[in-house]
Amino acid sequence: MDHVAAVPRFAKAIWLLANPECAYLAFLRLRWTESVMMEDLLPAMAWLTCTWLVIRWSFDIAHRAFPADRQSELVLHVGVISVSMVVLGLTVLGAVGAISPWLGLLAPLAFILVLKKLAEKHFTEGDSISWNRFSLSPRACFWFVVIAGLTGHSIVNGVMQFPRDWDNLMYHMPFVDHWIQTGSLAATETPRWSDPANSEVLGLWFAVAFSGDFLVALNNIPTVIVWIVAMLCVARGLGLNGWWPHLVALGSISVSVTLRQTVDASNDLMVPAFFFASVAYAVRYYRSSRSGDLILFGVTLGLLAGLKFFATGYGLVTGLAFALMCWNRLGVKSAALRSIQAVGISLLFGGYWFGRNFWMTGHIFYPQGSEDLHRRIPHPNLPQTTLAWNGDERVAGLAMDAVWEHCGVFHWLLLTILPSLLLWQLWTIWRNHAGLRVINGLLLFLLGSTFLLAVNTPMLVEDQPDTLNHLRWGYTPVRYTLTFLSVGVLTVITVAAQLVANASNRAVGGLQMVLLMILGIQLWTQFSGLRRSVAPDWIGVGIAGEFLAIAGIATFYSYRCRRIFGHILLFCLIGLGSHMICSQSQHWHAGFARFYDKFYVTQYFSQSGTEGARMLVLDYRSYPFFGSRRQNFIIQPMDFQSSEEVLDIMKQQKLSTAVTLVESRKEVSRYRPVWEKLEEHPSFELLEQGRALRVFRLK
Repeated sequence: MDHVAAVPRFAKAIWLLANPECAYLAFLRLRWTESVMMEDLLPAMAWLTCTWLVIRWSFDIAHRAFPADRQSELVLHVGVISVSMVVLGLTVLGAVGAISPWLGLLAPLAFILVLKKLAEKHFTEGDSISWNRFSLSPRACFWFVVIAGLTGHSIVNGVMQFPRDWDNLMYHMPFVDHWIQTGSLAATETPRWSDPANSEVLGLWFAVAFSGDFLVALNNIPTVIVWIVAMLCVARGLGLNGWWPHLVALGSISVSVTLRQTVDASNDLMVPAFFFASVAYAVRYYRSSRSGDLILFGVTLGLLAGLKFFATGYGLVTGLAFALMCWNRLGVKSAALRSIQAVGISLLFGGYWFGRNFWMTGHIFYPQGSEDLHRRIPHPNLPQTTLAWNGDERVAGLAMDAVWEHCGVFHWLLLTILPSLLLWQLWTIWRNHAGLRVINGLLLFLLGSTFLLAVNTPMLVEDQPDTLNHLRWGYTPVRYTLTFLSVGVLTVITVAAQLVANASNRAVGGLQMVLLMILGIQLWTQFSGLRRSVAPDWIGVGIAGEFLAIAGIATFYSYRCRRIFGHILLFCLIGLGSHMICSQSQHWHAGFARFYDKFYVTQYFSQSGTEGARMLVLDYRSYPFFGSRRQNFIIQPMDFQSSEEVLDIMKQQKLSTAVTLVESRKEVSRYRPVWEKLEEHPSFELLEQGRALRVFRLK
């Protein structure tokens, strides 16, 4: 970016934020058509209203249940309650095949309203929120700036761009479209249909009411907020105070994965977010024995286990940690009872996926255990794709290179000194220092178990035999080990705080500020390293300012004497937000085909029109073929067997076209020979050919 040219944009952003009436007039000048306005205006107003009510009622519930908690803890409660009610409501709809725009908005509202009534009945304290406890301390302002920056980044580089990430085009976004088209979470038109998908259900909330998927890129913003406050709560629960918990949280998110996945619908950020949320509630319950902490532990455990298959391992880790802490405090019988209660609660928020798989296939972890596993994963030696069992002598060096490139100097040094810290922890536990045994024991358990899970994760090293291609790329091993890296950050900073506990306040403060500067530079370096085509910077800064305004309205809205003004301001913000959503809807529908024509170097998307088509997609990335309005119905087989099988599927499903991409770079691919076989088959006619795109139809 030309930083000199960016100065007037930034100045314009500041001027617009200082003059909201001028900002409103600027947004009014955005072009939109009457059809788009009528199509998405009412859904936008309804969606913004429902989102506000979910957050507002979550605050009420959290304050009633935990009236004495500090603001970061309340934010964690609100994030967990909001996400869980959205996931629960949409999962219930999807389980009965009733997903629709208006039911998709009303179901989470119904569940959170029931929860609110139960909270009013069972928690008599904290009936009115004391907003005076929400102070804008320097640390709170720091996180407001960080979250506002991530929100602006998500909007400018995510919402205002078209999806192009491989995994998003392959299965995150197709999940959402298949569910909306069929109304069911049991849609089997994609080969990844059996994966647990709580993260994509959260993404469904940002799409179900609208004519397109133009807001789905926002789904990781609540996830990052939960991740940040969960790290703060875990660190404080382990005895850290001052700036130490904030260094833990900042160190955890200061990786390239955070910035890359806050602009799309990927699900890797949700794993550490709800892993540490569950650890936070486990520690809280160990200290308090409150039923509210037990319930929210079960909720976060279920959300975590229902994210993806390898996240179930992390759910097992937190479940075992919870059971061991209860055993240490309450005894065997009480620990068993509390564990059963937590697992029972967790099944409401993560059990559907495994029950669905067993009902439909007979395998809880389908395709694991079935003959279809090798069709899903064509690599001939699955253990070879993990760090632990690859066996190549270059693995360790390439792994450290990946951490250096996609994290930074802090994480690289962290991994270098972790063995020494591990020995120090063992020595501390052996010495049984007062007040440190449980803390260090928990850290040791989390560090060891998450490391074992990380090094045994499939596809971390390669997906092509003997290439180490994922490890050379670097991004994949970092995103698959986010939880372990965050546990490492927590461990290092906890040990550092213990080592300097007896030093002077000036020395401790100086060390904290040095670490804060290193992590701030590391995060900024990762942001600067993104190579993305972005809209003018002031738009992102301005909309991030709107995020702060919405956060600030809670204070204004709470005062009884000013409630009418709060309603008026809220109505204006919903109106302005609806206008912006409609403008984005127009941009999405007008530019979708043109973008993917350029993406695939073809004219197919522009020439195919907006009429619905039934298509067979024989490539990993199926999403662009749905169309901007999800008007096309897509079937994507698990792999390519033969031209005759393709012919049979098209005739049985009454499909009009078959689409494939020429993929010559991969030696092992589920769809590798399809373009050659269909060109040779007498029943297929080549309809469109781009640089790598092939579209066939039956003769």
